[in-house]
Formats: sequence, C-alpha cells, structure tokens
Amino acid sequence: TDGETGVFCQPNDGASIAQALQRIAGDATLREKLIANGRVLVAARYSWDDLAQKMRAMIARTMA
Repeated sequence: TDGETGVFCQPNDGASIAQALQRIAGDATLREKLIANGRVLVAARYSWDDLAQKMRAMIARTMA
C-alpha cells in the first residue's frame, strides 16, 4: 500500500523512481513507518518453516 508498506512509482520510469526515492529520503516519519509496517508484513506473511517446506518441495521435484 502506497505510503504504508512502500512507495509506488512507475516501472521503467527514471523520473518516477527518483521522485519516490526523494519522497522516502526526505521524510523521516514516512521512512520509519515503511520500515515498521514492512517488518510486520514480512513477519505475518513469511516464516522460516514455510520457506523450508517450499524448499523441500522444490528439491524433491528436482530429484524425482
């Protein structure tokens, strides 16, 4: 979500990417909010157990 877990920009558009980077670099409050919300998002969506299970399945498919 723009301004909550990231900052949107147009892909392959240098000016848009630069504007997004300037927005993050120039706003410490936004930057801290993105960091905190990003950590919560990653913790909620990803775990080492899930990653290990996916890796096991991928290896098993390649070994079969």
